[in-house]
Amino acid sequence: MRSWRWRRGGPVTLSLVADQPYVELPQDFGEIESLTYPGTLSRAMIATTMEVIERLRASSTIPDVYGYYYAINSGSLDEAAREAGLTVNLLELYPTPSADVADALSLAYMRQVDELVDDTDIPQIPPWMDYAFLLLVRAMAADLEDDDPNSASMQAFTRVLPNLIQRDSSTQRKLGVMSGGLFPRSTIGDPFYPTNIGDPTG
Repeated sequence: MRSWRWRRGGPVTLSLVADQPYVELPQDFGEIESLTYPGTLSRAMIATTMEVIERLRASSTIPDVYGYYYAINSGSLDEAAREAGLTVNLLELYPTPSADVADALSLAYMRQVDELVDDTDIPQIPPWMDYAFLLLVRAMAADLEDDDPNSASMQAFTRVLPNLIQRDSSTQRKLGVMSGGLFPRSTIGDPFYPTNIGDPTG
């Protein structure tokens, strides 16, 4: 139930496609950490919601922003593999890019660890978690096979877990521009919110 920092992936670069209002995110994308447009002329990347994106696309008024509003759409289906469920994460953009721009965006993100399917698959975890992972697998097996949720393996795993969390917590917490920085904006914004509120005492 912890968002382990060792799952951090990237940074990777994403390309913009002319007249395409979205960018496909990496297959192992789990959670965004930072998104920037680090070109010669840096652009603001403003996080918002899909609701705002849809309102912007339907509006005839174009917000005065040098950059893009963006939202993560995790409800996209890969039509070629529908049986796999929701497999495609999209970065929805507004306005729609007007030209192809290779490697335009830089993304740092938390990886979604791959599911173990074959006997030869190797868990994507750091080496210092190997022993704890072995204990956890044994504990889960004891719970499933023997209905023993408090097995010796589970007790041993519970004892080593605080050390794992402490070690994981010593890694860098965030990448990219801090929230509240001058440029680029990295907080949720709604372009329809009024910016010229009058003096309430007048």
